[in-house]
Parts: sequence; structure tokens; C-alpha cells
Amino acid sequence: MRDNCIQSVGRAARVMGLCLLVLAGVAVSVPAVQAAEPEEAGFPVYKPPLRGVPAVRVGGGTRGAGDTATEVYVLTPEHMGLTSKSQPVLFWYLSRAVTASYDFVLIAETDYEPLVEARLTGIESAGIQRIALADFDVHLQPGVQYRWSVAVVMDQVHRSGDIMSSGMIEYIEPPAGLLANVEKASGEARVAQYAAAGLWYDALLSLDELMRSGTDVTRYRQMRASLLQQVGLNSVAAAVGG
Repeated sequence: MRDNCIQSVGRAARVMGLCLLVLAGVAVSVPAVQAAEPEEAGFPVYKPPLRGVPAVRVGGGTRGAGDTATEVYVLTPEHMGLTSKSQPVLFWYLSRAVTASYDFVLIAETDYEPLVEARLTGIESAGIQRIALADFDVHLQPGVQYRWSVAVVMDQVHRSGDIMSSGMIEYIEPPAGLLANVEKASGEARVAQYAAAGLWYDALLSLDELMRSGTDVTRYRQMRASLLQQVGLNSVAAAVGG
């Protein structure tokens, strides 16, 4: 399946670049922070689903050194991340904006052809970026596991030089009682309920919406950094938590 996971202009080169990075496990994430710290700060605590699945996140790709280094991380747990939405919003991190192409690919683990293969535009600054699946008019199917990746394409011909990170997502239909409780909650309480239920993507989206409200942004940034630390994305947390 990996040899067929990416279509492109110059498809063979594109597939080779992505697959070499995935198989090589470009960069290993650092250990997760203990959950005691967010509890003491009153921050949401993410509780992973009890599925016993292996690590599936590949991230983050890095090129260069010092001030010229470029890093890409998809903001996912190391394991399968869950959502209760068929059109979730995905988040990824770019350490510095570069003059290059940015590719987004979404593919079901059981398929040969991508559900989405798109060139991302409007990326003018570093930091956390959003990808809304509604913009691509696609819906995830319940119980299907999908891999999504973001790649900074430094050379359209030699795709092995891509700076890439990927993770997994699965759309589930949670118990009605859980969704009812979430809908009644607001603000930080809603983020906390999503996190406690293991709905990673929903918790991150709910927190992002709070940040966009323009109130108490500093605390929400710290809260987001705490969630990122809990899934081992410590370097990203350090960069965006202030």
C-alpha cells in the first residue's frame, strides 16, 4: 500500500520520497510528560483510548541546522487519534515559513489511492496551521483508519528531500450520553471532556476555537502546550506555549 499512497506530478518520485521517510521513521518523538502537571494547573488531561495500538506517528521532519532548520510536526498522538466528527480539523506545526510547496495527503489504510491530495496555500508564517476537511468536501467513514501527512516539498524532482510528518485518525461514533454532556459544557470544560474521552482531535479543535475568541489567550496557549506535551510533542509545546 505504501508504494501507492501518493499521486503526483512525477508520481514515482513522490511515492519514493514519502515512503522512504515513513519507513525510515524520520525523527523520533521525545517522551511524554507526566499527567500530574496539567492536573495541578487545572488543565485538561488527555486519556488515550485503551486499544493497545502501536506508535503510528512519523514526525517531525527536519532539514538544516540552527536558524536555518525547518521542522514539520502533525499534531497527533503517537497512537491512533480519535474524532467524533466526520469532517474534523487537522492541525500541524511549521517551525519557520520557507519558500516551497506544501502538500497534504489523506489516505485510508485499506486504499491505494488518496482520498485527498492537495497543495496547501496561504502559508505565510510559522506556527500552528489548520486543515479543515470540509474545505475538501470529504467525510471520514466510521471505523476506518486514515493516515494523513504534510510535506514541505523543497525539490519537485527529488522528493526524498521532503520535510514530512504524518499521523493517524479514526472517526468513531461515541455514546450519545458523552456527546450530550459535551454539548452542555462550554469553554475549558468542553475541552476537558473531549480530552478525558480520548477524542484528541475534538479537544484540540475546541481549544483552538477558544483561542480564536480572543479571551484569556495566554492561558489557552499554555493549555494547548500541556496537551501537546502529554502526547510527546515537547519541542512544539515549547515553541507555541508562551
